[in-house]
Amino acid sequence: MKKFSLNNCGKVLLILLCIVTVVSVALVLIKGNGSRRIFLFEQQNKENLTAEIRYLKKTAAKDGIKNYVDELLLGPITPQCRPLFPYGTHVKSLFLRDGVLYVNLSEEAIQLKEGKASEPLVATEIFKKNIFTNFRNVDIIKLYIVGNEVYVDKASVDK
Repeated sequence: MKKFSLNNCGKVLLILLCIVTVVSVALVLIKGNGSRRIFLFEQQNKENLTAEIRYLKKTAAKDGIKNYVDELLLGPITPQCRPLFPYGTHVKSLFLRDGVLYVNLSEEAIQLKEGKASEPLVATEIFKKNIFTNFRNVDIIKLYIVGNEVYVDKASVDK
C-alpha cells in the first residue's frame, strides 16, 4: 500500500482546485450570469431615487420584460427605499406590440397604505422610467390598473 506524503496530497489538491476552477469558468461562459438590470426606487425620507443593480435570468424579450416587472413589483432590497406599489400588487396581463408595452396591474396597486409605498402618480412615473431605462425596444407604456388606464398629469408629479 502506497502512502501519500504531504507533497503528494498538496499536488492532488492543487490539481482538483484547478479542475473545479476550469469547470466553473466554462459554465459561466456557456450559461452566462444573467442580464444586468437597473431598478429605481424612491427613498423613504427623500424625494431622490436610488438605483439597485440585479442580474435576472436571460429569457426571450417578452418574458424578460415580464420577469423584470415581477421583480420590480417585489420592491427594493435596500431598507431605506420604499416599493413602488403596495405589497401584493401583481401583473394581471402584459404584452408588447409594435413598441407599445401594455401592462395591467392588480387592484392592490391603488390601495393607499400610509408611508409604505410611493404615491400612485409618483409610482407610475418611476415604473415607466424603470422600463424605459432597461428596455430600449419599448417606446410607449400603457399602464392599466384593474383594466382602467392610468393617466398621469406631469404637472401634478413635478410639484
